[in-house]
Amino acid sequence: MVVLKKRALLLAAVALSFSVKSLDPEYLLHGSIWQTTTAIFFSMLAVRFSWSCLLYPLCLSPLRHLPHPKQTSLLLGQFSRIIKEPTGYPHREWMEEIENDGLIYYRGLFNMERVMVTTPKALSEAVTLKSYDLIKPPTLTKGLARILGYGILLTEGQEHKNQRKNLTPAFSYRHVKDLYPVFWEQSRDMILGIDKDIESKPTTKDESEKQENSSEVNVDGWTSRATLDIIGVATIGKSFGAIEDDQSELYRTYQTLFKQDWQTRMIGLLNFFLPFWFLRALPIPRNVKVEKARVYLSKICFEMLAEKRSKIAAAKEKDKSDETAGGIDILSVAMQSGGFTDGQIVDQLLTFLAAGHETTATAMTWAVYVLGKHSDVQQKLRDELRASSLPDIRDTGAKVTAEQIEQLSYLHAVVNEVLRFYCPIPMTIRIAEKDVVLAGHLIPEGTTVLTPLIAANHNSAMWSEDPKVFNPERWMGPGRANTGGAESNYSNMTFSHGPRGCIGASFAKAEFACLLAAWVLGFETTLVDPDMETDVTGGIIRRIKGGLRVKVVQTKS
Repeated sequence: MVVLKKRALLLAAVALSFSVKSLDPEYLLHGSIWQTTTAIFFSMLAVRFSWSCLLYPLCLSPLRHLPHPKQTSLLLGQFSRIIKEPTGYPHREWMEEIENDGLIYYRGLFNMERVMVTTPKALSEAVTLKSYDLIKPPTLTKGLARILGYGILLTEGQEHKNQRKNLTPAFSYRHVKDLYPVFWEQSRDMILGIDKDIESKPTTKDESEKQENSSEVNVDGWTSRATLDIIGVATIGKSFGAIEDDQSELYRTYQTLFKQDWQTRMIGLLNFFLPFWFLRALPIPRNVKVEKARVYLSKICFEMLAEKRSKIAAAKEKDKSDETAGGIDILSVAMQSGGFTDGQIVDQLLTFLAAGHETTATAMTWAVYVLGKHSDVQQKLRDELRASSLPDIRDTGAKVTAEQIEQLSYLHAVVNEVLRFYCPIPMTIRIAEKDVVLAGHLIPEGTTVLTPLIAANHNSAMWSEDPKVFNPERWMGPGRANTGGAESNYSNMTFSHGPRGCIGASFAKAEFACLLAAWVLGFETTLVDPDMETDVTGGIIRRIKGGLRVKVVQTKS
């Protein structure tokens, strides 16, 4: 929309310049129509800047009377604080301290208006009742589409409805239940991979001493490699071999894409002011790496599609039913639905490969941090796992079922509490596609609307027990397994809700439970620094800055 307005101003400047040339040429700047056009265009931009950045938001906006934080800069709004602190932290404080009836208003850079949704009723309206009136910012969508494709995460309106309908069978309970053995097998491979890495490190100790002493492990790398292999088996029916080889091209490609450097942050900031085509054309290393990765990932996904199509054709020749031909993985289900073109299927693959593995990997990293930080939680969880029917985690021939994992109440309590407390995606950003009413207030078209996921998860008004304390026990007891004691579903926003809520929520929680169970059965974990206080990265995914290294001692199940 911003780009269109600038183009309209440029066309108006050109028209005015030609009018001056036709009516009174002596008024042309230096006799040049192009200099005149440039002068008029930048004069229009200055007037537009004064209107949109000063006069309208400060004096005329219908939103300016909403509750808002104090100490707002005249021109920068709350931008200075937001850019300095981890994503979602200021919003969490405002939601707690500013009295409001469902909306909080604040201004960002150059007084760009923002509205934050804060109560269960308002959240319900934003993410459920009016979710299709609030769309992702076009500039953000175009940037993410280079990595994710235009899959279910980025499409809008009827296209999104159609995609969700066709993909829902792949994420049904019946289908996810069948994937538990896959989750367990890959989780076991992660443990065995860490074992192998520990054994390969040079040591002067004899074997008995070696078994009694701890080894340092880079948690982020292992969790990311494990979840990438899991999403590979679940999505296309085969592992990518990332656990076995940390130099595999696919794994290294995603590590490059997810790396947050100054160029990534700069492009994210400039996205607000400059057209996407211009930012994409900037001759900086980050753009070169992203473009190279985009070409490689698209090629890989088209190859996966061709391979799967051959398998389905071969399966049908053997008289297998259409429902099971080719396998039960997500790609097979999408192809069997008949609702996607090849290009759309590739977009779904790109979405699930990227978004499907990194968010769970981040949650698992936070979970390992919890194990090191809260030894009582770790011990109680290990006791439950050892008392269960789960096999030895290093038994390569053992299988598990969904029922074996699902009956472990404390495991699921820890999973739910990690996802609540350390919510991997701290907030979502939307733009009002048209005038919309939220919490009884008119939100003008074009206004940015934020859903503060982690702020809701930590909000005292939404939880009966102190939400700022990590406490898995809140998920234990009658009626608490799915609510944590909260009265509203919208108190826990980790996966959001409604038509745009995470379609893979049950998949992610099942995968996470298997990974966490495997880790606790395989290792006793302590922090390298017992007094470690985590610093959090900014950006879309909430990671531990600098990564997480822990000490582990191999244990027997």
